[in-house]
Amino acid sequence: MKDIDKIRQKDIEELKKDLNLLREKLAHLNFDKEMGTLKKFHQIHQTKQKIAQTFTILKEKTIKSK
Repeated sequence: MKDIDKIRQKDIEELKKDLNLLREKLAHLNFDKEMGTLKKFHQIHQTKQKIAQTFTILKEKTIKSK
């Protein structure tokens, strides 16, 4: 099962929690990048992509629930 399918199975509250966690992770990655301790720069791109996917699905579910 792809990551996007796993995200689609979650409810709105879980998606909001995941979105907050991903945003925190991105902030930590950016901090590590600025400090020069980040070794896997691709994680920033992957985290941004997951944030976008999660936000899009959250928006879809919010619209459907109205």
